[in-house]
Amino acid sequence: MMSRVFGGHRSNPSDALRIEYLPGARPPIRTLPGIGEEKVIRTIACPGCDTHYAVYGASAFCPVCGPRPATDTVLERIEAGRRALALEDHLPADERDAARAAGVFDRFAADTVKNIVGPFEVFVRQQFNRRAANPAAAVKGKRGIFQRLDATTQLFTDYCSIDPPATVGPAVWQRLHEDFAAGTCSPTATESSTPSSSPSSPRAACTKASGSSSSGQDADRGLDDVETVVRKLAALP
Repeated sequence: MMSRVFGGHRSNPSDALRIEYLPGARPPIRTLPGIGEEKVIRTIACPGCDTHYAVYGASAFCPVCGPRPATDTVLERIEAGRRALALEDHLPADERDAARAAGVFDRFAADTVKNIVGPFEVFVRQQFNRRAANPAAAVKGKRGIFQRLDATTQLFTDYCSIDPPATVGPAVWQRLHEDFAAGTCSPTATESSTPSSSPSSPRAACTKASGSSSSGQDADRGLDDVETVVRKLAALP
């Protein structure tokens, strides 16, 4: 068939096709870009399953067994707050003055205790659930009860035979009232609340806080108070 197409031409050794390849210059070797991987901040050892895992920031969950103990989480949040407050001491003088004039450090101080309220609530709930005989029945229909320190005191007293103010110290517990009120109140809540004659009530603390910005010293003291409460409650049998 092929012979009919190409006319039956027979190849001659002298007509052989020859191919030559002359390589050109090699392309320049380029350096590969570096890997833009974020640096691991720390490694956590889970006390529940002994899993070690790296994290890049805050971590409330173990990848193997789930939520971490609330005690560890709230203490880590306290340390993060202290590092934020200490930033002022590590800046050059000109940058520090500019940041202070812009209200950066006042904002850090105001947010420090506010950011700890949520983890603290989870911690208190976990402590109550661990000690109460029937915690679900005790808090049934009482939504957000652990957001109120007076109600939390009553729960621990009635169902766990624990008096939180006596455990951590009445002065610390009272300051915690004021710290949390100052950190979480809003103008709307302040105006709609019923005034209280007690100078240590959340209403009084909220009114006082609305008249001046939180200072770094106040925020530091607030973190110390929260840490005292967490460590003393967690140490109870």
